[in-house]
Amino acid sequence: MKAIDVFSAIIKYFMTLLLEKAQKSYIDLTDKDILWVITVPGIWDLKAKQFTRESAIQAGTSSDQLILALEPEAASLYCRKMPIFVEEKQDGDKTISQLPIGSKYIVLDQGGGTIDITVHEVMPEGNLKEIHQACGGVWGSNRETKFEGKVRFGKDKVCLQKEFFQSFFDKSVAAIVDYLGGLLRKKSINAEDNPIKTILAVGGFSKSQVLIKKIKSTFPDLAIVVPADADLAVLKGAIIYAFEPESVTCRVSQYTYGVPNFTPYDARIHNDRRIYRIGPQGKPMVDDAFDKHIEIGQILIIGQFQQEHEYYPTTEEHKSIVLDFYASEEKNPTFTDEENLLLFRNASYNPSSQNICKT
Repeated sequence: MKAIDVFSAIIKYFMTLLLEKAQKSYIDLTDKDILWVITVPGIWDLKAKQFTRESAIQAGTSSDQLILALEPEAASLYCRKMPIFVEEKQDGDKTISQLPIGSKYIVLDQGGGTIDITVHEVMPEGNLKEIHQACGGVWGSNRETKFEGKVRFGKDKVCLQKEFFQSFFDKSVAAIVDYLGGLLRKKSINAEDNPIKTILAVGGFSKSQVLIKKIKSTFPDLAIVVPADADLAVLKGAIIYAFEPESVTCRVSQYTYGVPNFTPYDARIHNDRRIYRIGPQGKPMVDDAFDKHIEIGQILIIGQFQQEHEYYPTTEEHKSIVLDFYASEEKNPTFTDEENLLLFRNASYNPSSQNICKT
């Protein structure tokens, strides 16, 4: 059985279960009335996200009834509406309020498997701006530990020494704290005139006092905020995101995006490429050159179009253009057939009478 069949069967089970329960309260409700939101770790790559989307579609939903929500974003949206910030008034009294406009904070989404870390800034009207793309690793709480010779059994209890029990978390805690330290040392996001002052810890692993105490002792100048329902922050935030997708105003691109294109032949760098003769003059060109549209790390404002690129058919016989869209973790890929480039989408265009395709 293929992996996608397994995942789609699991998604279908939950979709059916939720629909049946909802229909007990709303008799006329059908699956066409539901917008499904599936949360995914922010550090997942395009392949994993696309796999999740295709699994859900195979399970029976349609693409226009499906949203993928990034887990750290969902958690951040939920906590944005919660009174989690200690504000000191002019008279010296302190009150609990929401994070003020301009605040920068780290979202630390800690689950059983992956740890998602990103940095957000509160914008006017309470919207969110991503100022560092999602990062992290597989440092969650689900880790194997050898128990041989370190466990004592009582009548109806298993007894572990405190130090041994705490050692279960050593590798995960060390990796998380080390990564946070590296992130906070980046002047591009943690400037002296507007520093990060808060770490927002969500996810089931955030309820671990071993982890939270270590983070607090390592970063004593930061406010470490753990919501009361930290393990449900992603779930509740996903619902908010479904109703308010415009709340996230900009993101940092995780990849460099581009399309293959012909480029003039240069013997200094193209000596191993096949040469094509294009046009009436037979101008030497090479194919599959990476024409960059978006660069990794670039700030992308949601809803804002990028600079136009023009593409021309290579001969008069070409009546359509097929563009393959590639993603790379490199800033400046040279060719689309390089290793580690991912083809994630393609589109077909019928050029205008001027034989121009703009994208």
